[in-house]
Amino acid sequence: MNKLEFEMQDEKIRKSIAEHIDNYLKVNNISNLEFAKRFSIDEKAVRKWRNAESYPSHKYLPTICDMLKITLDELFGRIKKD
Repeated sequence: MNKLEFEMQDEKIRKSIAEHIDNYLKVNNISNLEFAKRFSIDEKAVRKWRNAESYPSHKYLPTICDMLKITLDELFGRIKKD
């Protein structure tokens, strides 16, 4: 994988994570602050996740998947949930 392909894949993952987190928070009427408190992080981090500006640390991914009731592959946009 060359640098451009890697960057495109990275962007796709960030967008997929953003879409899943944003949808979860909207459907469940949860604020960025409330979600951030569950991970003891700043709400600015959650805003960046929702805007695909960055993505969560690997240590948060299992909990996020559990909360959203999806697999890591689904979170990363590798497969679609039925």
